[in-house]
Amino acid sequence: MENLADDHYEFIGVKRDASTDDIKKACNKLLMKYHPDVCKEDFASGITTHINKIKQILTDSNERAVYDSTLFPTSQKSTSKPKTKEPLDLSGYIQVKWKDLSPFAKKQYKKFKATGEPGYTVFSGMAYKYIILCTKPGNYEFYRKRELVYDSKYSY
Repeated sequence: MENLADDHYEFIGVKRDASTDDIKKACNKLLMKYHPDVCKEDFASGITTHINKIKQILTDSNERAVYDSTLFPTSQKSTSKPKTKEPLDLSGYIQVKWKDLSPFAKKQYKKFKATGEPGYTVFSGMAYKYIILCTKPGNYEFYRKRELVYDSKYSY
């Protein structure tokens, strides 16, 4: 998946074989976290709308079957394979610390680190685009896009 939001299961943090109850729990947890009354970020309203749409699709067995049939087998591949041939453009990105990464970004880091190869990976989280850069084994840098990548793409 090029973008996290392209895969409903990844977006809410469950496996593809998750039960309906697990999907509801994951969605409700995210809805509580990003509810506009709780989360004061500009993107909170758009995220809650997207989560509600995901919940509707994945908890209805017919809609879920249709959605699952649209997923390609290649969507299972990890986007964390290091890229080294393309030039890296960090304009528009700010360097961030480990503590500032989202849980999803930390998960992507662990996948990327497992390759053990210098290079970089680019991926999108719920609200920001990230780059993890490995200049040499054991030396990792984290970058986040300055502006949100979420807002307009997933408005319903």
